[in-house]
Amino acid sequence: EPSLRRLLERGRKEAAALAGSGPAGLVHGDLHPGNVLDGGSGRGFVAVDPRPCVGVPDFDAADWVLEGVADAAEAVRRAGELAALVPGSSSGRILGWCRSLAPLVAVPRAAAGRDDPATRFLLEWCGGSTGG
Repeated sequence: EPSLRRLLERGRKEAAALAGSGPAGLVHGDLHPGNVLDGGSGRGFVAVDPRPCVGVPDFDAADWVLEGVADAAEAVRRAGELAALVPGSSSGRILGWCRSLAPLVAVPRAAAGRDDPATRFLLEWCGGSTGG
């Protein structure tokens, strides 16, 4: 569908702009909720199963924010929490990456006919329509 392709292209352009600016450093490489454990009060959260590489800390946090998110307030909250925990990151840049990557999550879902709150939110967030 042409409108879904446009969303993907817009996301690609936004991601390219973000990749060309901002800091790079050592990142986890596969940061998502399944790879973070609660180490308790003395240790805090512990990221496991890393794929260490040089990259953009804000990009590395995007999967965590996008996982099941269905509204902007939750995305902003998650990005703020991560920015406070991940050295070199910023909530604004994390949200920028999330918005640019949202089509990669939402478009396949929409193309498959999936209509749930998270998919609708991601489509709206990346500039698409929910069709409903």
